Amino acid sequence: MVCKIRFARLSKLSEQQIKAFEDILSEKLFLLDGEMYAKHIGDHGYRDADAAFSVDGFLYARCMAVARGKSTYEKILEKPSEMVKNEDFEPLLDLAGLAYFQKTGKELDHIPAFIYETFANSKGWKNENYLAKILT
Repeated sequence: MVCKIRFARLSKLSEQQIKAFEDILSEKLFLLDGEMYAKHIGDHGYRDADAAFSVDGFLYARCMAVARGKSTYEKILEKPSEMVKNEDFEPLLDLAGLAYFQKTGKELDHIPAFIYETFANSKGWKNENYLAKILT
């Protein structure tokens, strides 16, 4: 129910405000992209570079951390062990695009301010450099 209410509000904003929402979301997800957070997502948390780890699962867990609200998000930033456990919220990634489409009837053509894919925040990972991997 809360998600439907927020979606309704988002779709009433201006096109620029919807894009700004996506930029803010991308930044929040980017800031949670780090090994110290990935280790605390529950049963499928990051163990080491050789162990199985779902990059998508971690992204969706970060979505849940953002969706839980400001106080939860800030608590997690301060103390990574507070990261949400065994929960995810992938639909958050589609929210801006759906709201934009509802408002305009067009697909959202916007590149978010931050790359939020797992390993994109190289400062959060010891041995990963996402940008170098995708650029080579």
